[in-house]
Amino acid sequence: MIDGTASVKRGLGWQERLRCTKCRYVGNHYKLYNKVERKGFGRRAAQINVGLQIGIASTSIGNTGTCRILNTANIISPSKSFKQTGTNKIIAALLL
Repeated sequence: MIDGTASVKRGLGWQERLRCTKCRYVGNHYKLYNKVERKGFGRRAAQINVGLQIGIASTSIGNTGTCRILNTANIISPSKSFKQTGTNKIIAALLL
């Protein structure tokens, strides 16, 4: 079964692992999202998070409106600071 206590959230992407209820086996975490290829150091962003940032940057809805839409759809929204940081990176990349 999926070990819900060990779930890891990365914006809108999740990492899950399996745990056996009969024995003590616990699997490795698996990413349920694709990563964006890029140069440089640090963690690579999830494609779903980059798509969200591009959508925020290209419309007038903003981070607050995005939170409201995701919460209305019963989707746990990333924090506003996470989205703002991502949006700033996307805008800087688009301007270069």
